[in-house]
Amino acid sequence: MKRSRLIIVSALMVLLTLVFLYIRLTKPKTEVAHPKDSSSTKPDVSLPSTYTPQTPGVPPAVLAPAPLKKGNRSFYGTLSPALKDINELRLVNKVSDQWQKKLEVNLRRIGGAKLKTLQVSPQESYIISDGDEGRMVERVIVKLESKDGEYTSFFAEVDSESGHVIKTWGVAIPEKARHRH
Repeated sequence: MKRSRLIIVSALMVLLTLVFLYIRLTKPKTEVAHPKDSSSTKPDVSLPSTYTPQTPGVPPAVLAPAPLKKGNRSFYGTLSPALKDINELRLVNKVSDQWQKKLEVNLRRIGGAKLKTLQVSPQESYIISDGDEGRMVERVIVKLESKDGEYTSFFAEVDSESGHVIKTWGVAIPEKARHRH
């Protein structure tokens, strides 16, 4: 008995809320002048002289700033306020031809005896901020496969001189090599 009353009361509350919302949404809006200002009932809505209408659904053109570059490498990060130009940025490392080989040696050492294959695919070379200095890095995709048939892949940011991994992201969940989804 109490439960049925509770259901009826809840249904009435929902019905009243819906009626209130219907009345509120369908009621025409009227402008009310401020009692102290009876001179005008409508605000002046004039468009500026520089207004150009936009085509609906087409975003306005946005000009992004050109990326900072030092040589042929883009710079990602923020320049120190003491620097006036990207060319004043001091680099803490140099590019080595051996960075990829050094990276593979380190990854094979960490992978140990269970590592079957290792593939490093360079994606981009750029400079990141490292305090008040810059560091040349390489963005790579690393793919690993174990002797058990499991594999994983991830992105890594690697020092261009030493081949050491600075950071990783986008780690895939380890899966069986011939697993069907």
